[in-house]
Amino acid sequence: MAEVSRRHVPALAALPWLGAGLLLIAGVVLYPVYELIRASLSRYSITGLRLGDAGFDNYLRVLSQPALGSVLANTAIWVSGVTALTVAISLALAQFLAKEFPGRRVVRWSVIVPWAASLVITGRLFTLIYDYYHGILNRLLMDLHLTSRPIDFLGDDRWTMDDALDDRRRRVRLGPVQHVRPPRRTQRHAR
Repeated sequence: MAEVSRRHVPALAALPWLGAGLLLIAGVVLYPVYELIRASLSRYSITGLRLGDAGFDNYLRVLSQPALGSVLANTAIWVSGVTALTVAISLALAQFLAKEFPGRRVVRWSVIVPWAASLVITGRLFTLIYDYYHGILNRLLMDLHLTSRPIDFLGDDRWTMDDALDDRRRRVRLGPVQHVRPPRRTQRHAR
């Protein structure tokens, strides 16, 4: 049997080996880029529903904003400042944690765990504050008789989208001054 040199192997022979990686890149990098470009050329309602094509009107509107220069300058200052500070602190901390000392494992865990847990804790904190049934903000508003029923802060787009899009303050509609408890969730009995 004659040996086949590497030069004669077709380029497509490597595709089964590269296929999974290429699919991952297409799904995780290229598809989101495509969707972002498509979204930037579209018009959307306040609730996030696509209303149709906008063409380049969105870009023209952003480029015509008088505050664009200061926004870009502030962004550049923050990005460079935060990056430099993060690198400096990280390098110093890495040098410190590379040395042998008693309790090094505890110190390493005390540095790593808050970074990993911060997103989980932040998400849970929003639920504890703004939940319709058990949120402390709804409980406070109802106990002070500022509203007669709970407000769906997390599920109603009038509260979430408006705060995300601009800095206008929402006015709370005050109902009749009466204390109405939210309906209780029923628990299923164990079998």
